[in-house]
Amino acid sequence: MMGPTKDRDTLISHVGISMFFLVTLMSWVLVIDALGVLQDREYVIDDHQRQPQISGIHELQAQVSFQDRFKDGLCKLLVEPHGYPCEEYTVQTNDGFKLTIQHIPHGLAGSIGSKETPVFLQHGIMAGGEGWLLNGPNESFAFILADLGFDVWIGNSRGVEWSHGHESLNSSDPAFWDWTFDELAAYDLPAMMEFVYNKTSQKIMYVGHSMGTTILLAALIEQAAHLVDIVRGAVFVCPVALLTHVTSTFDQVAAHLFLDQVYNLFHISEFDLHSDVVNFLIDTICAVPNLDCTQLLPNVAGEGCCVDKDKVPLYLQYYPQPSSTKIIAHYAQILRKGPFRKYDFGRIQNVAHYNQSIPPEYAFSKFPSAVPLLMVSGTQDAIANTVDVAIVTQSLQQSVQGSVILPQYSHVDFILSRTANVDFWLNVTTWFESLISL
Repeated sequence: MMGPTKDRDTLISHVGISMFFLVTLMSWVLVIDALGVLQDREYVIDDHQRQPQISGIHELQAQVSFQDRFKDGLCKLLVEPHGYPCEEYTVQTNDGFKLTIQHIPHGLAGSIGSKETPVFLQHGIMAGGEGWLLNGPNESFAFILADLGFDVWIGNSRGVEWSHGHESLNSSDPAFWDWTFDELAAYDLPAMMEFVYNKTSQKIMYVGHSMGTTILLAALIEQAAHLVDIVRGAVFVCPVALLTHVTSTFDQVAAHLFLDQVYNLFHISEFDLHSDVVNFLIDTICAVPNLDCTQLLPNVAGEGCCVDKDKVPLYLQYYPQPSSTKIIAHYAQILRKGPFRKYDFGRIQNVAHYNQSIPPEYAFSKFPSAVPLLMVSGTQDAIANTVDVAIVTQSLQQSVQGSVILPQYSHVDFILSRTANVDFWLNVTTWFESLISL
């Protein structure tokens, strides 16, 4: 936590608007840093500042290009090598983005005893569907579900390498990255969920992590594409809707820097850790006195417990995925201003977009009570703080059927933990079974 206000203001004055990029590293970059993949920084001292030279992550990621790594798709890379069946589908949104969905119809035992209940898994920010697969059978949730007889579908939102396409835009076009979670809720999620429903003719169990919870919450509040009619139940893992009690020092400072206005000033549309400008600004941030860049994970995502360090080289092949800078600005607005609401374009542009000067809120009271919820959070999560999760849970009490709070779990443990299968995933599947039996 920050010290007195004077110390906070001093830090802000040193960091300036370059802090904008720090908060966007998010969990996947941070876990790599905290596990020692970012090697010790060597500082060049002069009369003005320290300039750290970060080594490790960039060299490892540069060994194989993103294009070469991802050309075969998730099925061939992470599913079929384990002997599981897997299919890839392309779904186009109403605004032209081409999204990819992976389908694991059953586990190693075949379709005998299959429940035929579709489960849709949706990733968080700066990640794709790989998170549900990277730890392999017996540890990753997609494989656990398939072996229990569930019909598994993995979503990939716009911007990640698995869904890097548009009917007319190129990823080098700023318009390709001109979106936030408003668009993911209005276009991406309905397109993918309706596709699964049409393929299976079954109501869907939904599991979202972090941003994956944000977009279903927003979509159902807005009643996007009649999703309420096709969702049987939803599990919100590390739910992110309120950020009032974020314990991250960096996020707290960033909230005072008006990140959305910095975004507009620099017109930086894509956030990609592989870009020179982002790496330069990260190095600049790490040169700020009293800013410990070797402790990013506990400071931003929370002190975790259960990530297997031996698997970090594998994680580095897939994380972090590129994302929209605008969506980071949107989360910063919520952190600074409080309510769970749509993107703030500024008072004048808000009138053009919303016919009002203030962005409309996503009112929890409008969440459909017909969709049962299971809330999952961790006491060490510095982003989805348990206090904020409790407030959201109370606001959705007409739908919440249960809550799981794991001690020692941080924001990233829920996806990459080596013990998540016994710590909480089996609780989730038991809850699914209870809904199926109704």
